[in-house]
Amino acid sequence: MVYFMLFLEVVYCKVYINLVDKHTFINQIIFSYSTFVIQSSFQFEYSF
Repeated sequence: MVYFMLFLEVVYCKVYINLVDKHTFINQIIFSYSTFVIQSSFQFEYSF
């Protein structure tokens, strides 16, 4: 299950980067926020 989530994260990042070629300030913020959320959910998963 964790590997599947990791795979989803990689795919999500690749798709996101492909969609957003112009790295504007707002997009960077959204991207870092989403990666932060994903990482926190991973830590939540591992704590169990």
